[in-house]
Amino acid sequence: ISLAYVVTTEIYVAIRRRMVTMSTSEETLNLVHYFWLAFILASGLGQINVPFLSKFVRDTAKRGKTRGNKDFDDEKSTRKRMASAFLNVPHAWFTHFYIVGTIWNAHIMLKYIHSKGNIIDINTFAKAALEGKDPELLARVLFQFHVTRRLMESVFIKVNRTKSEMHAIGYVLGLLYYVCASLSLNSNSRNGKETEERKAEFLVASLLFFYANWKQYECHALLRNARLRTDRKDQYAQIDSGLFSLVACPHYFFECVLYFSLCIIQRCSLSSVLMFVAVVGNLSLEAKNHLMWYRRKMKGFPRHRKAMVPYLY
Repeated sequence: ISLAYVVTTEIYVAIRRRMVTMSTSEETLNLVHYFWLAFILASGLGQINVPFLSKFVRDTAKRGKTRGNKDFDDEKSTRKRMASAFLNVPHAWFTHFYIVGTIWNAHIMLKYIHSKGNIIDINTFAKAALEGKDPELLARVLFQFHVTRRLMESVFIKVNRTKSEMHAIGYVLGLLYYVCASLSLNSNSRNGKETEERKAEFLVASLLFFYANWKQYECHALLRNARLRTDRKDQYAQIDSGLFSLVACPHYFFECVLYFSLCIIQRCSLSSVLMFVAVVGNLSLEAKNHLMWYRRKMKGFPRHRKAMVPYLY
């Protein structure tokens, strides 16, 4: 907790100090790297059994139905949850992550375009995708599409369960996550000749990115429809169509795929790789929580289904 507090404070101070600059400073980027490393370490602790720490990490990662309330937990667990109610915030606040991500990434993206002396119009964005000369701009444009799409889904598609909650620490880390994600989209490549040869690479990565976004949207639509099939918002219906027939959380799988595509565009820069590993670690832990919840709460839930990656995990 102390490490997370120190890293969070230092990143905030560095960001405030560098708001007037046009590019991500090395100092800020190093702090972002520390954040991702701490994120990866925490996810690893959640997957193993270290006294107190593993349980704390798993509890912090739980949100929504996996966090539990009086409708789903036994009396003893309910008393514990009520005793620590000050550590919980509404799960509907998850939308705040995408508000922060949308505004913050747009701010950095527009500053980056200005720093290059480009005009902010559709031609600038098209060149980023078609000319293969600016991996940083392309990554930022794609990420802007993603966080904006997720914001729209959170507002218009997602159905929040009554009294659904998440851990307050998880909420703070989630806000910081989207700040660091945008800061991680810097490119180490500044050689025009090197990026000129990457048109095909950019195209494939962009197609993979949009495919993963589309499939993730389909998963979220299926989750919404399953929720609406029940009489109450705090009930859940089992989904057997699409990739849900193989894994409990296919939307998490496609989230990992779209971050992998950003790694390709960034030519696996240290920032993008650390971010990708952090995303995989965090979502694999949350997917495991979901799988255990489904097996415990849903009668007849198929035992062959994995948590996130078909046939593997």
